[in-house]
Amino acid sequence: KEMGRFLNSYMAVLNAGLGVILLCVFSIFLLFNSLQQIGEYSGIENINEYLSNFAPMCIASMFLLSCPAAFSISLEGKNVWILQSSPISIKTILNSKIAVNLTLHLIGYIVSVFIFWVKLDMDIIQTINLIIVPICYSVFITVIGISLNKKFPNFEWESEMMIVKQSMPVIVSGLIGIIALITPIFLNRFLNLPITPVLQIMSVILLAISSGVYIKTSKINFI
Repeated sequence: KEMGRFLNSYMAVLNAGLGVILLCVFSIFLLFNSLQQIGEYSGIENINEYLSNFAPMCIASMFLLSCPAAFSISLEGKNVWILQSSPISIKTILNSKIAVNLTLHLIGYIVSVFIFWVKLDMDIIQTINLIIVPICYSVFITVIGISLNKKFPNFEWESEMMIVKQSMPVIVSGLIGIIALITPIFLNRFLNLPITPVLQIMSVILLAISSGVYIKTSKINFI
């Protein structure tokens, strides 16, 4: 039911699915072009090493652009009374909306991870990062998005654009996502910390934050 509600909203699919669409397009572009050509176009000498290290961040950045959880509760609009009066726990409702977000990310994840793994010559640690880091970012932005929307819902909107593009949960979750994305890049660029362990530590931190926020949000028994 939640997936149908999301797919039936043109505005929601267009905006929340943009990141996943761009990720798939870039991955397919990578698949059908040589690394040497991409390196020449981008001006990066060792393109394989560069992409092997930063591929997890590339995937994660696209997930941060696709967070329907940040407006999924507000999308109920004036029909929210149906959820409020239904004999279903709040936790179940939240889980269903989280599942939609993670399913959307899963599509881009499968395509991109497979293509990056096939195309790039990565060592075992880089491969593990490629698999784990995007998952951690996906879970993090999804939980943050649903938490913010639960705390600051808007059921009085007249146009879906108001909640999909301009609502506070969408804007704030986007800013939080940007901070989470640039933090490891900042540590790597300006403090010269190796990107691989930085991403691993960042992933653990994001999962810890996600767990705490999810537990706290699911305990609030009202929408």
